[in-house]
Amino acid sequence: MILCKTRIELNIEIQSRLKLLSDKEVFKNDRDQISENNSYEKVNMQMKFLIDLKNVIDSTKITQLFQDKNIIPLSTSELYWVTEEYNKIISENKLKDLEEAELIDSEKFTTTEIEEANSIFIDKSQYNTGVVLNNVIEVKPYEEYLTVITYKQLQELYNNDIITYNFETQREATYKQTKFGILIRPTIYEENVESIKEAMLEGKFKANLISFNALKIKNDTIERYRYSEKTKQLQIFRSDVIDGYHRVLGVARSLSENPNLEGHMYLRFTNYDIKDAMSIVKQESLGTKISDERIVELSNNIYNEIVDRLNNDNKSELKNKFGSLEEVKNNLSMIVEMDFINSLQETFKNLEPRDKSFVSKFLIDFYNYIVGKYNNDFKDFKNSKLTSVVCESNIYAFLNYIAAELYEDDYWEDTLEEILNKLSFERSSFWNDLGVNSRIINNTKMRKKMYDYAKEILNEVDK
Repeated sequence: MILCKTRIELNIEIQSRLKLLSDKEVFKNDRDQISENNSYEKVNMQMKFLIDLKNVIDSTKITQLFQDKNIIPLSTSELYWVTEEYNKIISENKLKDLEEAELIDSEKFTTTEIEEANSIFIDKSQYNTGVVLNNVIEVKPYEEYLTVITYKQLQELYNNDIITYNFETQREATYKQTKFGILIRPTIYEENVESIKEAMLEGKFKANLISFNALKIKNDTIERYRYSEKTKQLQIFRSDVIDGYHRVLGVARSLSENPNLEGHMYLRFTNYDIKDAMSIVKQESLGTKISDERIVELSNNIYNEIVDRLNNDNKSELKNKFGSLEEVKNNLSMIVEMDFINSLQETFKNLEPRDKSFVSKFLIDFYNYIVGKYNNDFKDFKNSKLTSVVCESNIYAFLNYIAAELYEDDYWEDTLEEILNKLSFERSSFWNDLGVNSRIINNTKMRKKMYDYAKEILNEVDK
């Protein structure tokens, strides 16, 4: 079986093995040809993987595979993606007649689940040749482009996994408990999608602007857009929906009912970093209502600047440790920046501009103390994470609460030392239940659990 400690490792494992299976030099088209080439060992390895992969998809075996609470179960979206990739490999290599490699029926997935699976979580851009759009205007080199495309072209972007959903730069996510674990999904208002679809089918929908953004990541070498000034063509490899996800779904659903439907949309493509991308969401939220909490999160710069100092100050032990969700997926020693900012807003409440410098300095000293106390863990985070949660990105919600309570304590180092001596950061079901190592994205309920435990520890120290 494929036993992985995180979803990220699972994705890497599956993608690398599927790429191997797709290699025609490694995997021959039928057993007779393989037999002639004496490649029994290769075929056994490939077939074993296919059978293991099918077992992963079989929901009745999910609980057996993921009995260890430290192993995160697949979400419904991941199950659908793995199913589709499995069937694709079987078909491409002409293995349908082999009993061990039968196709898997994907009818158990609903239309909504399939849409979510096609739009979130799995990044297949490294295997994607992209889509080319014509008649594109370059508004600002490397940063902003405008064009008009048909419904069918927009559907092509959607079906080819070019269009993705980024939880950090979109509206707040929805969390649902399923038999597979906690499913993180986009917040979709079905009545809105349905009304958009009906308007399109009736020819009453008026074209408007949909915004996409290829997230600019520091030191990232993955190409998102490629523009030709001569031909006015833009090649797109991957782009997150910033504003217009319901309209994209409306196009996909209307074309599924009427494949000959004609219509067009105005598209804007940008290449902004996370803060600029979030400013677009804030701007658009003035027209489309989102929660007040999310608007505050998108617009409040004080907490962003505090984290910027933690991430850039030469005296900070957390220097260069903060990143976007996508960066953290590729480097588990990092901290999800927006998660940290969320917990700062909830623990250091109602900060004013004049507080920024003092809080920043205090947090640098506070976390330098913690890194110093657990120096071996932070030096060797890979081995540390096998036994400890002190380096987990989600632990910072717990620590930020303690920091906020000690902020005005003249002897905070002594109090912090007493608190840390009462704590055990050993990886256990207790921390699992708090949600510290459950997944990368955290939410309000998870943070509240950690705040409650921090409050309990602080009360014990006060006694």
